[in-house]
Amino acid sequence: MGDCAVTGNVPAMRNPFGPLPILERAFLENASAQQQIPSAIVPALLEKVRPVHEFVEVDLFLPGCPPSADTFFAVLTDLLAGNIPNVASLTRFGA
Repeated sequence: MGDCAVTGNVPAMRNPFGPLPILERAFLENASAQQQIPSAIVPALLEKVRPVHEFVEVDLFLPGCPPSADTFFAVLTDLLAGNIPNVASLTRFGA
């Protein structure tokens, strides 16, 4: 899964399978009642999960799943003080 799993986060883990097998597994195979794939409330899944930075410019990435409260605090404190946070010193991908 490589970069997809990192930049698309956990949802990107479904990319090798596509949306239909994921929906079938979740709503048909694992359901004990009302086995049906939702169509009215749940929006249709795109064929591939893509990271947010493919759609909008991202100034800063906070790695983590999720990033720790200490990381958020340090980054926000730096930003409010007018400084550019050194995210590499706080956390890293895969941590």
